[in-house]
Amino acid sequence: MRTASSLDPIELLMREHRQIERVLAVLVDEVAAVRAGGRPSIRVFTAAARFIRRYGDGVHHAKEEDVLFPAMVECGVPIDTGPVACMLREHGHGRAMLKQIDQSLTALGDGDREAQPLLLEAASGYAQHLAAHIGREDGFIYPLARQAVPEALLARMPAYFAQLDRALPLTLATAASEVERAYDTGRG
Repeated sequence: MRTASSLDPIELLMREHRQIERVLAVLVDEVAAVRAGGRPSIRVFTAAARFIRRYGDGVHHAKEEDVLFPAMVECGVPIDTGPVACMLREHGHGRAMLKQIDQSLTALGDGDREAQPLLLEAASGYAQHLAAHIGREDGFIYPLARQAVPEALLARMPAYFAQLDRALPLTLATAASEVERAYDTGRG
């Protein structure tokens, strides 16, 4: 069996996308349940936001922003314009949307019922944004990285990825399962 550090870094990033998509599905389902008349589960929204902050943005995006994208730039892909610049802008936009989710959750927790539509809009918008972003990375950015970055440079990336992963309290898959459990117990 191959260890995480021996896998192709693009394959590792795409596997992480599948775990992130599980949490996006929870967000979409929770928003739909609330829009259908259910009460919002602060626990579910908080668990999803924590996952996104820690795993999706905190570690997954760090792997891209600190390792993959700089390698692409080093190999001639421009950083100020083009696909890398677009992905960096989208990461920033996602962080702004996550901040809106956090602010809405805080307001709801403080009893501000007018924050509910803002939370639903922010969560729904974030899920749509990130799903489209993942599609662009899987379909264009990662294939471009495979073409632009020499195999020897790609081969060094999983060791760095593993260092980031070791700092996490749970694996990405386990953390995604916890968000799904929060939804299942909150809606079940």
